[in-house]
Amino acid sequence: MKYGTVIKKYTRGSERSKEAALSLFSAKYLIQIGLALMLLLSFLYIAETNAVMFSQRRIPEKEVAIFQGEQGLTKLEIAAAQLQSARQVEEVAKAHDMIFTSGVTYVSLNDTPVAFAR
Repeated sequence: MKYGTVIKKYTRGSERSKEAALSLFSAKYLIQIGLALMLLLSFLYIAETNAVMFSQRRIPEKEVAIFQGEQGLTKLEIAAAQLQSARQVEEVAKAHDMIFTSGVTYVSLNDTPVAFAR
């Protein structure tokens, strides 16, 4: 039924009939608006559910990337500590007026090994 037909059908009588026609007309549109809102909310629910499922699939990939990053960081920390310890040895040697030798010769004197630099 079209709006005009409904109004004409119910408006032939009294004011009560006009109010009934208008309430029927408004109820029809309220139902349509309600259905449209339900459809929209259903679409949003499906979209959000798919987004969450997709992000959960990517979590293991991110965990592997984090683990590899932590391993790389550990290796870099070890390398930095080794370099720092070598520098500290050099600094201590220079502080005690030690020199670095390029060639060391070991000789035995009375069964005791002795080293001297050339």
